[in-house]
Amino acid sequence: MHTKIKEDYERLLKSKEFTKEGYLCGFFLMADVDKLESTDWQIDFYDDKKDTITSYVVGEKIEISENSKVFKEENKKIEELKLEKLKVDINDALRKCEIILKQHEEKETQVIIILQNDKGIKWNISYVTQRFNLINIKIDGETGDVVNQNIISMLSWGKIDDGKN
Repeated sequence: MHTKIKEDYERLLKSKEFTKEGYLCGFFLMADVDKLESTDWQIDFYDDKKDTITSYVVGEKIEISENSKVFKEENKKIEELKLEKLKVDINDALRKCEIILKQHEEKETQVIIILQNDKGIKWNISYVTQRFNLINIKIDGETGDVVNQNIISMLSWGKIDDGKN
C-alpha cells in the first residue's frame, strides 16, 4: 500500500486534473477494515494564499474537491508534507497498530488513516472497534516509533456530568 501512495501521488502530478496550486499537506483514507485495500487515497494540497485545501481522490478517475475550508486551530500553519522523508511503510505502521489492538483485546471495524506533517511526518491512525472504542495511534513516519496512543469510549461521548454519577 505504501508504494500505492507514491504511485497515486505521481499519477496525480502528471494528470490533467491537477491544478498545481498549493503544496502537498496530507493523505487521507477512511474505510471499513475489510475494504482497506480497495479504498482510494485522498491527496490534499494546501493553498496558503487562499487558506483552502484542494483534495484529489485518486481512483480509476481522479475526483477533485477545490477550495475547501481548512479546519485548523487559529494561527496554526499547515505544514508541507515531504514524501521523501517517509521511511515507514503504511503496512509496517498497521502491523504496529495490530499489536496495540491485541494488547487491548480490541477488534477493529473501521479505520481512518492520515499521513501529515505534525512536527515531523506522522501516520495518524484511528480505529473504531466492536466495543465502541476509538483508538488513536500516532507513528513517526521516519523512525517507526509509536509516539502517542489513546483509547476513548464512544459511549461516553455527549454525556453530561451532572454530578450524580
